[in-house]
Amino acid sequence: MYCDELSLSLPSAVQTLQGARKYQLNGLAQRCQEFVEKNLTDDDVCDVLEQSVSIRDQPLIDVCLHHIEEHTPAVFQSPKFLEVSPDVLEHILRLETLDVSELDLFHACVAWANHRARATSRKKINVEGPDLRHHLELMVPLIRFPTMTTSEFASFVVPLSILSDTETCNVYKYFTCPERPEKWFQTTKRKRPGDRRSRVDNVYPTLGHVDDSGTKLDSVKAMPTAPDLLSGSTSDFDRPPKYEEATCSQSNDA
Repeated sequence: MYCDELSLSLPSAVQTLQGARKYQLNGLAQRCQEFVEKNLTDDDVCDVLEQSVSIRDQPLIDVCLHHIEEHTPAVFQSPKFLEVSPDVLEHILRLETLDVSELDLFHACVAWANHRARATSRKKINVEGPDLRHHLELMVPLIRFPTMTTSEFASFVVPLSILSDTETCNVYKYFTCPERPEKWFQTTKRKRPGDRRSRVDNVYPTLGHVDDSGTKLDSVKAMPTAPDLLSGSTSDFDRPPKYEEATCSQSNDA
């Protein structure tokens, strides 16, 4: 601690930083934080954030959150994202800046909840909406559903039955009523880093989506479910029905 040479790994740097702050070793604390900033990766950031939240080190939390803001798609694609605690996911959802669309953020949350539901179940089952909602109860109010398009919300949120009927109606009212209803969810779009367009924006066009030129995109290229987005696999999760198919099926049953 009192020599010039310092051998660190990311986990040890966080632990050393905690001790340095406790004993007011400011020089050591600065070196540890600089080491974390220089060596933080997309795969490691969730683990470091977990440690930082557990020891309540706000400067280190801020370092991790800034990395997530700048590298959101890669962080969400890391298997370690699915292992984060609810506290860490809340920290991410409270960010004003993320480099993904709100629908991609919702998909990431669904994948996280799906993973937790399966981890706590003895059998591999299809996770239903109420089970997903159980794990997402504290996160749902932090997702900005009104900033999605009507097509995105109808096609990929409603079929999962995570929102209550009242919440769903409130979002539809926000989309359609001239006088906006009471705001149950934040309606301000998140910012993108540097106000630049995300590299994943519109990679997966949604049903009936219209691009910036006014051309209607091919409805066959529908956005994948969360596991498609994060791991490229649908083996662990059933694709939600397309909204048009779901409504037609209900009409036929009636």
